[in-house]
Amino acid sequence: MTDIKYKKSIGKAYLFFLFVGIIAGFLLYRSTIIGPWTTNMHKIRIVAIEIILVGVIPAIFVISRRVREACLNAAQVCVNSVKKNKRNIAKLIADYILATIAGVVLHRVLIPVFHFEAGSGGLATVLSVMYVAMTLFIGRKVIWKHIAVSFAVIALICGMYFTYVVTPLTGVSWDDQIHYWNTLSLTQKIDGFKSSADETMVNSAYEIGHAKKGLHKEKWESYVEMLESKYQSRELAQKDTSGIGISTISYIPAAIGILFGRSLGLSWAHVFDMGKIFNLFLYIGVFTFAIKKVRYGKLFLALIGLIPTNLFMACSYSYDPWVTAWTGLGLAYFVSFLQTPEEKIEMKEYLLMLLFFAIGCMPKAVYFPMILPALFIPSSRFKNSKQAFVIRVSVLAVCLILIASFTIPIIRAGGFGVGDTRGGAAVNSAMQVQFVLSHPLETLNIFWNFIRDYFFLDTNSSAMNAFTYMAYLGTGKGWVWVIMVLFAVGMMDREEVSSCNWGLRIMGFLGLIITIILIVAALYVSFTSVGSKDVAGVQQRYLLPFILPAFYFMGTPGNRLNRDKSETAIIPIAFMSYMFIYTVYCLCVA
Repeated sequence: MTDIKYKKSIGKAYLFFLFVGIIAGFLLYRSTIIGPWTTNMHKIRIVAIEIILVGVIPAIFVISRRVREACLNAAQVCVNSVKKNKRNIAKLIADYILATIAGVVLHRVLIPVFHFEAGSGGLATVLSVMYVAMTLFIGRKVIWKHIAVSFAVIALICGMYFTYVVTPLTGVSWDDQIHYWNTLSLTQKIDGFKSSADETMVNSAYEIGHAKKGLHKEKWESYVEMLESKYQSRELAQKDTSGIGISTISYIPAAIGILFGRSLGLSWAHVFDMGKIFNLFLYIGVFTFAIKKVRYGKLFLALIGLIPTNLFMACSYSYDPWVTAWTGLGLAYFVSFLQTPEEKIEMKEYLLMLLFFAIGCMPKAVYFPMILPALFIPSSRFKNSKQAFVIRVSVLAVCLILIASFTIPIIRAGGFGVGDTRGGAAVNSAMQVQFVLSHPLETLNIFWNFIRDYFFLDTNSSAMNAFTYMAYLGTGKGWVWVIMVLFAVGMMDREEVSSCNWGLRIMGFLGLIITIILIVAALYVSFTSVGSKDVAGVQQRYLLPFILPAFYFMGTPGNRLNRDKSETAIIPIAFMSYMFIYTVYCLCVA
């Protein structure tokens, strides 16, 4: 009897996964744009992916008992949770409907009284404010237990608000036209299609970016309509997409979003936005996992995820949110080890930390020194000397692999080449390397002067501006307040006992310093004119992944936040989310 039930359960599981695979396969088919541009190789890829979705994956789920049971248990938990909380879900929906009605009424009141933006952008702003307030109000009694969930909901509200109010064009974020074109290199591998609409937009990205708010909405609308017409006509682009490299992994979420938008038959603008939304989904998902992983510092991690510039990039075509989120998850594992000095470190957990950190560093391998402190975790934390040796060798192996990821291409190319032509005609990497080798002291002095000014508060290019800086849209006000809130929470939201000794702290800061020097050196060689006394291309946002390790190594154990009062969590989260909404409103809507 037991065997019969077991076989029935396997049959039900296979039918369930087969059904899911058929839906995924159907969506993939709908997302492809077949035409003369589709070669036999593209058709083979489509068929192969369909076979994997409909045949291979359902079979794996059924054959592997552990995977099958994990998926079925997760599905059962979701179903039971919905059944158990029917009334709460209905109340939740009613609360957000009430917030929507209140937002519409408030928007009508604000228009004549405060000359508030009367269009859809103004309404979206008010609704976002109301939704964030409702989220914090609903979870006020349990917010310390569910900070990760609160972060996910609020980040989603803020991200969707930004995506809605910003015109669907490149030239908004740093090099987003390049990242968008690289994303299309993935989707093109499926069916070979690349629209002339995308090419037209990418080619005019610098003009759009420099225009900022100089172009009226009417002109934006007519421009987007022109791109839509090109997209619907299936007119092919003439420019080839870029090749596949190690950094291409960061474009997978956006590529899936674009394909999903095509499968739904959306317009060009909505397909473009769908790629950004899937970027946001991944960013929120990884950050939520990181918040859940740490024992203390959950509020601080949530605030890092809600930093206006971080959220801005998460809603754009960029690989920065990939780097920030995945390295943040890897560092969250590292911090969690130090927060539990009474427990031995499991090999599986340590390898996951290295895996997540390596995934995050793939687009920007120069961040690899940030993981070096993991070599100096006290030996007493490991089960035995053999485990300690294997783990430390694994850290070195990951660092060497990341170093090889950017040195091997240079060796294969026979040298540094010309460099990044966006830096100007005077850029020549090969000659710049010769200059560095022949003038080492002068180069060090250039680096020192640049790094000193980079952290100086009074300069427009200061790294401190990174917290509310939104590329071509401009810089929002209040970045000083953002830093103050982060500093206060970062110093107080800490564990009571830690195994983070002074050796670890010193190595932590040394890793950050080495990373900064590598970033400066890389851009001096690849992006700066030969012999220049300054370093070009070092953006303020490059330091955002440093926030978690810098604050952690800076502070000392001793939890100083009163977790009995919900206000200690609600106020910082509300402040950071409203800073984002306010910055977007000032730069994009008002």
